[in-house]
Amino acid sequence: VGAGSDEMIMLTTKAFALNSQGMMTVSPTYSLYEIVSSHYGIPFVNVSRGDQFGFPLEEACQAARHAAVNWLCVPSNPLGLRDSDQDIEALLESTDGIVVIDAAYAEYSGDFWADWVDRHPNLIVLRTLSKAFALAGIRVGYSISSESNTLRLEAVRPPGSISILSNQIAVRALTHREDMQKRVKQAHIEIRQWEKEFRALGFTILQSSTNFLLSHVGPHARQIAQTLMWEKGMVVRSFKEGSQLEEYLRMSNRNPEDNERLTQSLKQLL
Repeated sequence: VGAGSDEMIMLTTKAFALNSQGMMTVSPTYSLYEIVSSHYGIPFVNVSRGDQFGFPLEEACQAARHAAVNWLCVPSNPLGLRDSDQDIEALLESTDGIVVIDAAYAEYSGDFWADWVDRHPNLIVLRTLSKAFALAGIRVGYSISSESNTLRLEAVRPPGSISILSNQIAVRALTHREDMQKRVKQAHIEIRQWEKEFRALGFTILQSSTNFLLSHVGPHARQIAQTLMWEKGMVVRSFKEGSQLEEYLRMSNRNPEDNERLTQSLKQLL
């Protein structure tokens, strides 16, 4: 258990990658993996998905053979895609290094992963209460892995990583999952509706297994994001100039009223 899955990412790096050959991920992906690698001076390899965002299985397996830790965000943040079980299994079997499945959005994709840990001793699964449970403020994440991996993580975890109050709230949420399940069900309905509306605006939408959509909106994506923030008070995720996702916006589901407000604002801006 740690202070959110972000701390679990740092602990995994400390436990398995310090003084190693390096770490690997498939990009675009969650930026913290590379940030932590840079912080500790660990070599890092980004294997690109390419323009169609497919899983680069051959290249990823080749890189994984030389990496101490391999990061997979499943479903992907920021893409929203859920890679196939076959590709994930193939990567796990291609390396003796640790493979981390960052399953922050697993509740939305219906993934559990516990039986995978039984089959793959080099697998660590990270979970969080910040997404589907809507408890980002309590900062609780946890890992699922073999006993030996868990002991290595525990050895580098600082004392008092989470508060007693956060612990109690987390236990309550995990044992009373009804609110989370309702939230996920409603998010699926609203995301499917958003897909229709955004396609009608001419956007190209990536199929999402999460509570957000990644949309190709064109060369003015960053300008649109700034206008939405300064003139409409709405924040959508834009991406760094010159990056593969420069012409994309990532929009997170909130509630029907806010979603409709964003849709209408986009219509006005276009």
